[in-house]
Amino acid sequence: SKGLLKKQANQRLNAYKKTWTNQSALHLYKSLFEKTLSEKKKKEVLYEDLAPLVYIHDRLYGIDSTYKYDHVVIDEAQDFSPFQVSLLKEHCPSQSFTILGDILQNIYAFQGISQWEEFANLFPVNRLDFYQLDRSYRSTMEIIYFANEVIGNFIGDVTPAKPVFRSGEPVKVIKKSKREVTDWIPTTIRDLLKKQVHTIAV
Repeated sequence: SKGLLKKQANQRLNAYKKTWTNQSALHLYKSLFEKTLSEKKKKEVLYEDLAPLVYIHDRLYGIDSTYKYDHVVIDEAQDFSPFQVSLLKEHCPSQSFTILGDILQNIYAFQGISQWEEFANLFPVNRLDFYQLDRSYRSTMEIIYFANEVIGNFIGDVTPAKPVFRSGEPVKVIKKSKREVTDWIPTTIRDLLKKQVHTIAV
């Protein structure tokens, strides 16, 4: 009968499934990059491995509803890759995103993006709005103009920052050798602290 055949088929399917090895995303990923990951602890991977691991896990087991979102906000987006954003899209059925960042603040040349089109190409044109903010309230005019000169060769299609009118001391460029700078930095910090300067960046 049809019911008996279905029962026998399910029994054979279940027996066959028991012969499968229970693969985890990490196990599969490590088998692809055995030499790269062999020196790492059993469950320790680098930041750049996380997106591929999530992708493999999603393909193996699907996306748990706990990890589906109505809207995604990404800050410092210049350090994200198109693959990471594309993966987040899979977790956001509405594909509703707010993506914020500054291309000129990309920290690592080997990761992230160099132009916004790399993200824009992931979304339908009719659902995409792009706004470029170029007014800086953070620094003095002298610092902004100095920074614009430094980044001038790398700026591409990005509009240089325009400062609000807040003047300060001129920017000083002090040249030191590698040997000198080791002592010069802590000495300078101590001098600035004595002058009650509370905001110091190295």
